[in-house]
Amino acid sequence: MKKIFYAYYTAYFRKREIYRKYPFVYQITSLVFIVIWVFAFKSSVLDANNIPSGSMEPTLKIGDFLFVNKMRYTLDIPFTNIHLVRLDTPNRGDIVTFTPGPRSALYGKTLVKRVVGIPGDTITVQDNEITVNGMAYPVKEEINLAAIRDLGASYSPDMTLYTETIIDPYTKQTVRNHHIIKMDSRYNLSMKTPLHSWVLPAGKYMVMGDNRDNSDDSRGCSILNNHRERNVCLIFHRLNDLLVSGFAIEKDPRQEEICLSLAEYGSDFDSCMAGKFPDRASEWGLIDLEEIHGKVFLSYFSVKWSDSRDVHENPFVNLAQWIRGELPDASIRLDRIFKRIY
Repeated sequence: MKKIFYAYYTAYFRKREIYRKYPFVYQITSLVFIVIWVFAFKSSVLDANNIPSGSMEPTLKIGDFLFVNKMRYTLDIPFTNIHLVRLDTPNRGDIVTFTPGPRSALYGKTLVKRVVGIPGDTITVQDNEITVNGMAYPVKEEINLAAIRDLGASYSPDMTLYTETIIDPYTKQTVRNHHIIKMDSRYNLSMKTPLHSWVLPAGKYMVMGDNRDNSDDSRGCSILNNHRERNVCLIFHRLNDLLVSGFAIEKDPRQEEICLSLAEYGSDFDSCMAGKFPDRASEWGLIDLEEIHGKVFLSYFSVKWSDSRDVHENPFVNLAQWIRGELPDASIRLDRIFKRIY
């Protein structure tokens, strides 16, 4: 023990002597320590994110700056994705940040979506409306359009505002009421999900944007990298639809058609005909528990960059344009400063 104290105080006085002789070393060391502490805090406790796109409108608007609780679900080692302990799992209705896996063209990017399905759910999406385990989330059209007219350049007269009620299908209790936007049916048919059933395995979550027709999320094959992967995804969605409906594929006349389609992309035809399939459609587009970083809970600042033009994803570029007078109609949304997000 004496040796430990001796070593500590020797190092302490040696460091103090260096700081006395070279004051700039102390300043640099202090600055480095502060920077490391701030980024460590940001990586594992409280993160800050900016909203560059309209996929979560009207709940989150382009130009919102958000606080994300990184300790809501896990306690992580700073600067890593290594979990020291899991504190909780995402709940139905949570707005979360996550990084899609390698299967996605958005791999490596931090995205924000709402959790609409949790492990064990069977989910159907028809015309952007959700049914979980046979229970529909009620949707009611809203007459007041103020929430979407404030969207700026992303506003379109084809938008219709609804209130969606998220219900726990097991307890029948209301979890959350929130707004969603749907577009005229002729827009973005790829997100109308004509192949629309998912079975969520353990550790998988279904996420969707509140702007239902303008969100790449768990519903679509459009998030995948290329045409080949999208075709496989659509086939798997079709297979999953049939499996969810409860049919026995080895007795179904559609089996050969599906197996031939899968064989075009490298699947073994004989194994498929024997009822052995590659990964089910439920794996496509769903988010793994380990890919979810934290829960959005507060908008601490918000800027409506423009009413008349698309803006850059980088807020610093928009700020520079604003200063140069290139965004003369930009304004601060005072009502969204320190606004609680649900």
